[in-house]
Amino acid sequence: MAATPLDWKEQRLVESFDVDLYGRLKPHVLFSYLLNSAWNHANGSNYGYAELMARNLMWVLIKFQMVVRDQPKWHDQLSIETWGKGIERLYALRDFSVRSPSGETLVSATSSWLILESPTGRNPLVFRRRL
Repeated sequence: MAATPLDWKEQRLVESFDVDLYGRLKPHVLFSYLLNSAWNHANGSNYGYAELMARNLMWVLIKFQMVVRDQPKWHDQLSIETWGKGIERLYALRDFSVRSPSGETLVSATSSWLILESPTGRNPLVFRRRL
């Protein structure tokens, strides 16, 4: 399996159906852009959707914090970057940055994720006590 880059970058054009009446990118669409970038980054690694499902595991988003400095608008060409920030206890941490073509940071975000067993919803990393 090919190595996944430590950070992931992709370009995204803000389309007419992604904006509100004032031409501003809808918050839930921005959130979707970021989640899609995380998916693309994980895909093809040992932690992508297909690889985890083959082991009856799944990613679960636990926490997401986004700071919007300047709301993207219709026709904006966005550069979205994401990278793994490490592990804290049982959580995998991931950061995001959305930049304008001039390099201005428009949005910053951070997230916390867990890997759980798909059939049970339990964390496979937690040692279980047998009664």
